[in-house]
Amino acid sequence: MIKYLSLFTAILLLSGCKLAIVVTSGGEVISASGDHDCGRRRVCEIEITTDDFNETFTAIPATGYEFERWQGGPGFNCPDSTLPTCTVTNSGFLALFGDAAVTHLLSDKIDHLMPIFKWVGIDTDGDGTPNRFDDDDDNDGILDDDDACPLNPDVGCGLGSFLVADGKIWFQPDLFIGETWASIDAVCAGGPCNGVLGGFNMDGWTWASAADIEALYSSYGAWPDDSDCDAEEAFVNDGWRSTNSVNVVNGTPIDLNAYISDGSSYTATQNGCSAWINLSGVGGVIRPIGAWFFQAP
Repeated sequence: MIKYLSLFTAILLLSGCKLAIVVTSGGEVISASGDHDCGRRRVCEIEITTDDFNETFTAIPATGYEFERWQGGPGFNCPDSTLPTCTVTNSGFLALFGDAAVTHLLSDKIDHLMPIFKWVGIDTDGDGTPNRFDDDDDNDGILDDDDACPLNPDVGCGLGSFLVADGKIWFQPDLFIGETWASIDAVCAGGPCNGVLGGFNMDGWTWASAADIEALYSSYGAWPDDSDCDAEEAFVNDGWRSTNSVNVVNGTPIDLNAYISDGSSYTATQNGCSAWINLSGVGGVIRPIGAWFFQAP
């Protein structure tokens, strides 16, 4: 009997088995060896060809999320375990050991490992109360209603990197010139950002959509039909810096064509103000154009 079982195992290994790690935007999965890490919004497939495969995986939630459990059901490893660590082996047993769930691979089909993350909200000051329920998000002693920069107690809003407009705190888009749409998507896709861009820690910031930018522009007046350019001049006078501007309003550059989350880029075209630019730039060469990010108090 043992001989036949060994032969069966050998046949399975010759045909190979696979482990597919499925990760949503709520976090990532790291491996103890470092060889099988899987980032946000990815499916990572591992081909297992040896009979001694043993790897420990840990679910790491992104900012604003917490690990809830591993996906259950047929073909899923560590099914419904609420322990964030899962050890996958092909030794053929299932058990719990300390703070790790241990599961197995038995067949030549694809097995899966999928963490379930739950959105719990951003807690800027780490006091255990999500921002949406916290009257002082940055714990600086100034209530949010009276705080010009409620999420950034150390940077202040007067250093030139941030502006408060349309009820939100915004990064100046020109700080992200040089970033590509893909590099931003890797950090900010599917929810609050989690990682570093342009030397800034972007945890908890939101990559703006076209609707967010339109609301921002509209907060300054009647765009794009304001033929005397009052709204555009108010926009400039509020301190916004241009990115790759080639046009001006009364001698002042105003164009902020920059990357947004639901498309390649966004440019406000003003009918009466000549505030339009060609995305391809001079000679058809694409210029670095910055990006829009905000936090809502």
